[in-house]
Order: sequence, then C-alpha cells, then structure tokens
Amino acid sequence: MKTKLVMLFFIFILFSKPCQAITKCYKDICVGQTVMVSAGIYKGNYAKILDILKERMPDDAMERLQDNYKYFVSFMDGEITYLYRNELKIKE
Repeated sequence: MKTKLVMLFFIFILFSKPCQAITKCYKDICVGQTVMVSAGIYKGNYAKILDILKERMPDDAMERLQDNYKYFVSFMDGEITYLYRNELKIKE
C-alpha cells in the first residue's frame, strides 16, 4: 500500500504543470522594481513597488488627462504609502 502511494505521488509530480509568475506592470514600471521618488515629501528616497492599482475615473474632463494609477510603495524604513507616476523616476 505504501509503495502505491509513493508511486502515485511521483506520477502526480511528473504530470503536474509548473506555475509561472505573472508580472504586473504599467508602462515601464513593474511590481518589485526599485524606483527613486522625484517629487513630494519623499523626494530623493528609493522605494520598492508593491502594487499598482487604477483609481476610479473622475467626472471632470480636465482630470481625465492625468495618469489615474496609484503605485503602492515601501521605503527602506518599512513605511508603506502610495505615489503617482509623476512622482517616480526609474532607477538607472
């Protein structure tokens, strides 16, 4: 009985499909990437992108021209906040 279970386990491993990671990106910034903050309170600090979420579209036509994505970032001291695209610069 034990050998049958072991064989079944190995057959399951052989025929199972491997998982592939999906990278979440918007334009040229992806989750997991390190960026530099170029504006605002955190200017000059490096931050790691944790998530990218789209905000609800505003009703005002003038604001529709802005980038409506929030980039949730984590700083070296552990603080988590969100920033907008115009506040980020890709680390070279």
